[in-house]
Amino acid sequence: MKVGRKTIFCAALLTSLCLAGCDKKSSKTNYKIEIEPYDKVTYETVDVMRGDVSQELNFTLSASVMESVTYYPPKDDMKIKSFNYMEGDIVNEGDLLLEYDNDSLNDKIRECQATLESSQLLVDHYTKLIELGDETCTQRDIDKANDQITVSAAYLEELNAQKEMYNISAKSRGIISSVSNMVDYGTVSSNDQLFTVVYGDGMYYVYMDKDCGLKEGLEIEGKYAVRSYRLKLVDIEPGEGNQADKNKYIFEYQAVNNEIPPYSTLEVCVNLEPIKNVIYVPEKNVYKVGEEYFVIVEDENGLGVQRKVSVSDIVNGVAIISEGLSENERIMIK
Repeated sequence: MKVGRKTIFCAALLTSLCLAGCDKKSSKTNYKIEIEPYDKVTYETVDVMRGDVSQELNFTLSASVMESVTYYPPKDDMKIKSFNYMEGDIVNEGDLLLEYDNDSLNDKIRECQATLESSQLLVDHYTKLIELGDETCTQRDIDKANDQITVSAAYLEELNAQKEMYNISAKSRGIISSVSNMVDYGTVSSNDQLFTVVYGDGMYYVYMDKDCGLKEGLEIEGKYAVRSYRLKLVDIEPGEGNQADKNKYIFEYQAVNNEIPPYSTLEVCVNLEPIKNVIYVPEKNVYKVGEEYFVIVEDENGLGVQRKVSVSDIVNGVAIISEGLSENERIMIK
């Protein structure tokens, strides 16, 4: 049978379309969607407790009067004659702390005193001779002796002033807070640090509320780093100064055993009487919205239900609940 050109062309076109369709189907892209795994939210629960809540009162004491003085030699090449103190020794006003060798100065002072006394004797002697009618003595001799007295007295005053720098005395009550090993070298220079005295009276104070739980006579422990000191509450007075201080009271403490702590501040932690038989929960489990407090209570189905509560006080990380919770209920926090 004779096949026409049109028939052949149509068959070829149909075959081409079929092959094209097969190629398109075979190149189809498969897409994959990844979903993040479900992150379940869990909650920590704690029991509502009933019992006694311990109280701590933490505050910083400030020294009422304190001055730290470090002593250096007044000039170079000074020889230490005596120093008999150690770190921690208490000193009182007028105590001789350190003495430099001043033998040559003392010799000059003694010589000047002898000249002064001799000149005074001459004035007395010349005066009596003139009274007795001795014409060998005149007023000029007396005036000359008086001039020597004036000069000697001025020089003696200057020498005594110099002598003061050879003796170091305590200006008031205080404590030797540090001693350099330079005091053992004998001869020292003007830039050598010798020792330090902290002058003070051992009194400390703090502004607090009057009803903070502290009573006169109470002894506490004040700390600075690893050192501790006993102090006694000796007075409670109304505040003074700025308005913030006037709204509080001044609690004054005295170091016991005649001590003078050489520090301007001391840290104090006092254990007060516990708050008896109260409902309490951790402070972090209580939410404050405005002036109101709320907790999330776990119900019988394990679900959290918001509930308003009354908080009477917050002490050392514990919220004391006066209304809204019962013992053995459980509350949640995320």
